Amino acid sequence: MKRGTQQPGIQAAADNLIYTTAAERTVVFVLDLNAPSTPGVKVFEERFFGDVPVYIRGGMNGWSAEAELTWQSDGSYATQLSLNGGATEFNVASEDCSTVNLGAPDTAKTIP
Repeated sequence: MKRGTQQPGIQAAADNLIYTTAAERTVVFVLDLNAPSTPGVKVFEERFFGDVPVYIRGGMNGWSAEAELTWQSDGSYATQLSLNGGATEFNVASEDCSTVNLGAPDTAKTIP
């Protein structure tokens, strides 16, 4: 099998991979098998966004930075919003919409 894609900071060493961190921290390892012929390994800090405040921004709140996602210490972030019926356009972004900007593609799916 070919070696897959690697995240910066991960080095190949013979048949193993090496991840180096400057300090003790909790990290998450993800094995990406979306393309089985080229698997990928990603390692990131447990608090995915670090100390950057991130918000749910969209039509339901005038695209404001009010609905901050808060770290739940179980590997998830959460916030609570009121939604009207129908479709709601939104993204997950930092206050500047640049440091973090996880928008939805044009082919977004409806969630029941």
